[in-house]
Amino acid sequence: MKNIYIQNHAEIKAICAGKNDEKRKYDVNVGLDIYDSKHGLKRNDKARAEYKQFCGLPLSVRDKDLLGL
Repeated sequence: MKNIYIQNHAEIKAICAGKNDEKRKYDVNVGLDIYDSKHGLKRNDKARAEYKQFCGLPLSVRDKDLLGL
């Protein structure tokens, strides 16, 4: 299964950078929540962890567990 977040990295990056309805900057977790809501997606914690790893962001202990690290 392809990671929807990695496939749509540019849109999520724009949401986090302030190109959203509120014109506010958000951290990646809130940006992913907004993306999910906008596209009617259910939360997928493993895909989120893969996306954070793809972006080079720090991973939480839970993220590492989900990725088998």
